[in-house]
This record gives sequence, structure tokens and C-alpha cells, in this order.
Amino acid sequence: MQKLTRDSKNSKTPRNSSKRKPAPPPKGGRKTARPGGWLGWAAALVISASISAAALWWFHSRGYLLYYGDALAHLTIARRLFDSRTPGYEQIGTVWLPLPHWIMSWFARHNAWWLSGLAGAIPAAIAQALAGLFLFAALRHALASTTAALVGLLLFLLNPNAAYLGAIPMTEPFFAAAFWALAYCVVRGSVWGAGLAVCAATLTRYDGWFLIPFVAAYFVWRAGLRGALVFSLIASAGPLYWLGHNWFYYSDPLEFYHGTYSAKAIYQRALDQGMARYPGDHAWFAALAQLREAVRLTAGTPLAILGLLGTLALLWKRAFALAGLLLLPPLFYWLSIYFSGTPIFVPTREPYSYYNTRYALAALPWLVTGAAALVAAAPKRLRILAVLLAFGGGMSTWISYPRAEA
Repeated sequence: MQKLTRDSKNSKTPRNSSKRKPAPPPKGGRKTARPGGWLGWAAALVISASISAAALWWFHSRGYLLYYGDALAHLTIARRLFDSRTPGYEQIGTVWLPLPHWIMSWFARHNAWWLSGLAGAIPAAIAQALAGLFLFAALRHALASTTAALVGLLLFLLNPNAAYLGAIPMTEPFFAAAFWALAYCVVRGSVWGAGLAVCAATLTRYDGWFLIPFVAAYFVWRAGLRGALVFSLIASAGPLYWLGHNWFYYSDPLEFYHGTYSAKAIYQRALDQGMARYPGDHAWFAALAQLREAVRLTAGTPLAILGLLGTLALLWKRAFALAGLLLLPPLFYWLSIYFSGTPIFVPTREPYSYYNTRYALAALPWLVTGAAALVAAAPKRLRILAVLLAFGGGMSTWISYPRAEA
């Protein structure tokens, strides 16, 4: 016993071992602290709310809220849910998905707002601001840079075409909010959040249906089969509901796809009357050329170049999931043009018209993220120059102002 006591007294235990500093992280390792803290969130909130409110005021003051034909149609559906000869749920219709109309209907009860278009513009502007917040959150987490995330936020909200669609009764701002919420949940690995975001997207635009298998495949790798199954069940609730709705009211679950008022049926009637086929109809390269030109006109050539170059920076930042997700909306429209479901006309190519050019804005999230990634990847001594280059490229769209009409 005494020997053990002496040995314990003579043992060379280092003093203050519990107070030793932890080893520093390896150089080049990714930062785990939130860049910017609450100041970044505050800036993103102020910017998103201010730009969305300013766009709403500007277009309303000039009487542009119902300038777009589809905007008037969406607002009409929202109103007739409670004000028509046969008000009620069935007035939601069959082709256009219901979520934006449900939201607008609460504002359309105010008669003056309905007549002016504000009944659809106010919720659209709120959705646009939410899209900006989720965009900021997704980019800041993926790029570990508050500055880069704010640049991406500004490039998105200040695009003239996105600003207009985000301030009128259209479905684009609602889908943008759902899509960027999905992007944030994907980079954070939130299965439930991603499922809810995609479910909202599937009730807003058919683009959302296209996302489900790809995001599910990602969660198989990220969260295992159980996580992917949870995501799929939540996300698929929207499409399953809409199929059931069409089956119950129209005796055909695919009424929205090939029914009388579907895009497919309208196209076939036009062909029967002698109209030429849409550019890109069952022609891969022609479809890609049509979409590429529409993207160039709506986003601007400088931003398109910066976005393409920035994709490499995005991959260098190892934001593979975000990069893959951002490519899905443009891929959807390329396939849609090829399969004749979604025609896009541009004024610089036959038939030299504006028709559905707004669909090219599906590439805008990809391009602004690429530009933001260039800012995040730039050395500190060149960071200001990178910000100016990205912002200047994005704002060049205002010089020629190619409008996303018709």
C-alpha cells in the first residue's frame, strides 16, 4: 500500500491538464461558425422586404399589376372560390395548381384589392421576400460567406424580370419561395423541411413534381432509405392530392395533362388548324437553343457568363448538392420544350415573339448562385473587385431591359 502511495505521489501528471487548449483545426478546413451571425439575417430581411415592397409599389403605381394575362386569370380563380354563380372548392379548376389561388383568395375578399390586382400582388410580394430570405440562408450555409450570400440575394431580387413577376398575381414567386426553402433544407440535411418545401412546390407549379425523384435519390445517400422514404411520403402528398382531385371531379386523374384546357390539348387544336410546330418540338438542340436564348435575354449575357464560370467555384466549395438542385429547373424546361409541353418564343428567333419567355427565369437561381460563388472563392484582397464584377454583371440587364412578356 505504501509503495502504491509513493508511486502515485511521484507520478509525473502534467499540471492543469484539464485546461490545455484544444488543437487548432487543420488549415484549409471548413469553418463551422455561422458567418455574419444575426447581422447577416437582419440585412437579408431588410433587403428582401424593402426590394419586394418597392417593386410592388412601383408596378402598382403604374397600373401594371394585371398587365399580364395570366395574372388576371389567377386572380379570377381566387375570387370565384367565394364569389361566383357556383362558389366553392370546385372552382379551383383542373390545370393550374391550387396553392397560390388559395392564398390569393383571402386577399381577394377585399373588393378594392381585387379590382386593382393587389389581392394577388400582396401575397406574391410576401412570397418573393421569403424566397430572398431562404436564398440568403442557403447560400450563406453552402458558401460560408455572408457577403456572397447578400450578393446572390441582390442579383435575384433586382433582376427586372424577376422583380416584375414577384410583384404581380403569378405563381413564380410562390414557387421561388418553396424552391429556395428546399435548397436551404437540402444543404442543411433536413428531411422533413425538404419534404414540406417540395410538397408546397408541387401544389404551385408542375416543376415541383420533377424535383421529387432527384431529391429522394439525394436523401438515400444523405439520410438512408428511411430518410428518403420520409421525404418521399411528405413530398408526394401534393401530386397524389391533385391526381385525386382530378379523378373525383373530372373522372380522369390526368385531366390536367390532356384534358380540354390542358396545354397539350390547346397545342393539338392549334396544329389541327394549320399552325407550325413549336420551335424545339422533339428536337434536342433546337429546344436547347430556344431555352438558352431566352435565358440570355431574361438574365443578361454578363450574368449568364458569370453564372457559368461560377459553377466551377461552386464545385470548388464542394456545394455539390446545391449545384445539382439548381440545374433541375432549367433541365425541366429543356425537356418540356422537347416534348412540346412548354413552348418558349423569343424575339430574336423564329417565330420572333414574346411567349413564355418568363420560363427562362428557371435558370436565374443557378446563375446568381454561380456569381455569388465567385465572390466567395475570391481572395480577400480581391473580394471587393469580385463583388463589383458580380453586381455589375447582374445589373447590366437593366441597360437593355429585355422584358419577360406574354
